[in-house]
Amino acid sequence: MGVYGIKLERMSLATLVIALGLLVDNGIVVAEDFKKRISDGVDRREAVTQTGRELALPLLASTATTVMVFYPLIASQDGSAEYTRNISIVILISLSVSWLIAMLVTPMLCYWFAQPDKEGDERSTVRKKVDSAFDWANTRYEKLLRWALVHRVIFVASMVAALVLSGMSLQFVQQKFFPASDRPQLLIYADMPVGTSSRATDRMIQDLSQFIADEDRYPDIESVASYAGFGGPRFVLSLAPSDPAPNRGFFVLNAKDVEARDAAVESLRRELAVAFPEARLRVTGMFLGPSDPNILQVQVRGPDDAVLLETGEKLADIFRSVDGTIDVFSDWENPSLQYAIELDQVSARAAGISSASVSSALSGFFSGVPAGVFRDGDDNVPIVIRATDSERTDPGALEGVTVARADGQAVPLSSVAQASLVPQQGRIHTEDLIRTLTIEGRPTAITPQDMVPTVQEQIDELEATLPAGHFIEWDGIIAESAEGNEAIFGALPIVIAAIIMLLVAQFGGFRRAAVIFVTMPLLLIGAAIGLHIMRADFGFMVILGLFALIGILINSAIVLVDRIDLERAAAGDEELERDVGNPPELSGQDEETTDANDQDSVLTKAIISASLRRFRPIIMTTITTVVGLLPLMIAQDVLFYGMASVIAFGLLVGTVLTLGVVPVLYAWFFGAEKENAAR
Repeated sequence: MGVYGIKLERMSLATLVIALGLLVDNGIVVAEDFKKRISDGVDRREAVTQTGRELALPLLASTATTVMVFYPLIASQDGSAEYTRNISIVILISLSVSWLIAMLVTPMLCYWFAQPDKEGDERSTVRKKVDSAFDWANTRYEKLLRWALVHRVIFVASMVAALVLSGMSLQFVQQKFFPASDRPQLLIYADMPVGTSSRATDRMIQDLSQFIADEDRYPDIESVASYAGFGGPRFVLSLAPSDPAPNRGFFVLNAKDVEARDAAVESLRRELAVAFPEARLRVTGMFLGPSDPNILQVQVRGPDDAVLLETGEKLADIFRSVDGTIDVFSDWENPSLQYAIELDQVSARAAGISSASVSSALSGFFSGVPAGVFRDGDDNVPIVIRATDSERTDPGALEGVTVARADGQAVPLSSVAQASLVPQQGRIHTEDLIRTLTIEGRPTAITPQDMVPTVQEQIDELEATLPAGHFIEWDGIIAESAEGNEAIFGALPIVIAAIIMLLVAQFGGFRRAAVIFVTMPLLLIGAAIGLHIMRADFGFMVILGLFALIGILINSAIVLVDRIDLERAAAGDEELERDVGNPPELSGQDEETTDANDQDSVLTKAIISASLRRFRPIIMTTITTVVGLLPLMIAQDVLFYGMASVIAFGLLVGTVLTLGVVPVLYAWFFGAEKENAAR
């Protein structure tokens, strides 16, 4: 982590918690395999050699696949990936180190300390209960596996049906790209009307600060930090301050705890709106992710300001029509009154007045003209002459402005120009050189993602009425969610291709890789169950959890398939020796039919033997990973709760399915194979 410059922060620390369960997976498989060998009477040194030779490549392949599924997060330049990139890097480091430890340290410790199981050995009560539990589970598992191998069609069809139902059930899970923060802080954005001076804004900010700091009114607010004229400092990664402007202010409120923060939100919204009606105040809590996940934004873009303003009003009405939606406003804000000077060019030329001289006179009237320097000790204070405040805000006073001619004589402005106050748009925003008006609202009853289907039809109808060159598109959390998912899933084909190449290289063929890949979608069953039971939201972190789940379940599938291959090879050698010593009598049966039946029995025997041998380490690795996730689930960490729930339940259900589906698919894919060459 030091090499990559990763600090101990929320992402890296929580990832270390997740990695705790993953770190021991490889070691458990190695230790269990070594113990099995010495219990079978194999010499310790030979057991170490056999374990390393048999498991080094399968465990390396399984570790590499887990790391590969996080490649899209490392490669993506999206803001969401930037926010969560440390997860993938810490997982990469942890799993790489775990494989080295499993191959170097774990065999050495097993060689020194592991003892074989012998009949008559005294065992502790806990160990007896554990062994008894695994013996009971092994017996039940073997019966279920034999049933599944016989009824392959029914078993696979039930798995497909469960997968379809799980996918359909996800539409009932609440969607939220990133959750709200658990920091006991509140944010208040205070905007005066466009055109308000910085002094007036500063007075409002001070009054509002004193109002909030009243301990009798808000006893749970411990401190207030306020900023006038800009959006304050960026003290967390996800907080993007608003652009500086004379009419803007920003507050950070520190509450006693999260409960006090949540209770203060509604009262602040209600009471501040009454006490400060001249300002537009938005009260919100802190948030996680690249932007505020509780705000819904939509943009209308095009060249015509009038069309944009009219469409913006209609979009705002659509937002307001949804119950519970507050803080609806346009980022072009309110129109402001500005002076318009209409110069009569004919009169100006006759009087010897140029446009530049008129501009200079007006600049001196409003901004001032340097007239000298006042020396105050060591300080030099500039002296500026300009009109008084009352004159600068009175359109009639402009008639008294004098404009100097080239010969030094003064001419009143009213003789060559006409001044008036006209309303003009306060702000005009552009994106990619296209005028863009953004309407935003804060839904309080549902999430922004769930609000989109509610208003999508109305927005589509409105867009259909726009003139050519104008269009409407989603912005904010909806656009960021789409960009984040596109960045993650865009690199998925590369990951799939890399994993396929790795599995083909490991197994020397495509069928074993196909067995593993066909099993992977079944993880959705456990993930859907976890989201429903734990009532977690479906968002970006849950998608990362699904990716991690793919890598973890591939580990178990690789180890299981590799063991089936070894059992088949061993069973084939034994069968060859038996056939050479005692040639079978066909008893009138067709030789080809007898060989096929015999081959099926060898295959079934190898599958059952391998599954029973890998049952205990796979179950143990699943348990350790789930236990490692419990701190995040028990504490209900707002950022990792959904991710931990998906991985935990996906593993619990996925492991059971892997132990059943992988053997069944293996038998299906290889059941008709005749290994005459091996015979």
